Amino acid sequence: MESRRPLVLIVEDDPLTSELLTDLLVDAGYGVVRASDGREGLARILNGGVDLVLLDLMLPHVDGLQLCREVRARQNVSYLPILILSALSLPTDEQAGFLAGADDYIHKPFDATHLLNRVGVWVRTSLRLQQQQAALARQASLLDLAPDGIFVRDLAGHVSYWSAGAEVLYRWTREQAAGRNAHELLRTEADQPLSEIETSVMLAGSWTGELVQTRRDGTRVRVASRWALECDENGRPLAILELNSDITEREALREAGRRVMEARLEGVLLASRELAHLLNNSLVVPVGNLDVLLRDPDLPGFCRALVQEIAEGLSEVTEQIDRFQQVTRVETRPTPFGPALDLARSIS
Repeated sequence: MESRRPLVLIVEDDPLTSELLTDLLVDAGYGVVRASDGREGLARILNGGVDLVLLDLMLPHVDGLQLCREVRARQNVSYLPILILSALSLPTDEQAGFLAGADDYIHKPFDATHLLNRVGVWVRTSLRLQQQQAALARQASLLDLAPDGIFVRDLAGHVSYWSAGAEVLYRWTREQAAGRNAHELLRTEADQPLSEIETSVMLAGSWTGELVQTRRDGTRVRVASRWALECDENGRPLAILELNSDITEREALREAGRRVMEARLEGVLLASRELAHLLNNSLVVPVGNLDVLLRDPDLPGFCRALVQEIAEGLSEVTEQIDRFQQVTRVETRPTPFGPALDLARSIS
């Protein structure tokens, strides 16, 4: 399929200059549209489809500088290169053009080859930017499929991208979040100062941890948070991407499991102590009787030996009960499912 020719808008009130530029550009393979004043040129730009603008400064109705400012003020997605083509050649004129938002400044009378070279460079730049923006838009649409809250903020903390998942998680729409300070908006809380986390990201390029944040309706949410630093091609920091997964329910389940385990441990402790108490009570009379028998000087020798053996056995039983009572002073160890009895440490 034949690709679309780049479209150049000529905003020029002089018919002869406009005609000359049209012939040069068409012969070079460009599509051309024309406007004879600033108001018509602005309307054509706002209709879309233009890849580059050749702009005269001295125009009726709306001059070139004002048109340039208007375009830059309204531009939001695709970048449109604007090349000023003017007989005004003082440095102050050029400076005014660049301050208004122009990308290049070409003096009249112009060299045709030089003009076409500048147009070619800026058209290629514009097309590359459009391709990059389209790729970013596709990537953003993929991010919107993720259930996590994903947003990008500049180094001052202001939101530049807010995913569909972030809208669901935090209940702030894209329009409401755009340009806001992310962590002021979400009232972010962490186990360490956010400034320390920012510093860590700037040094290491990433950070992982847990945060507590507040939704638009005032409810709090705990998130597993991952931060990544975005840099330009020269390694200069540009922005920070945050990906936050809601773990509020997981933490609630973990806490509920911990409480159940603690209740079970308490039941085990109570039952153990009661059992030890009953055993000790049951042994009081037998141990006492054996002690009385062993104190009797008239007890026959074979009986004394038998009673002594029984007494030693009961003594061992009482020692085991003492050890069992030590176990009831239970220690715990952490597990993925909550605390568990650590009998080995308790007995030792």
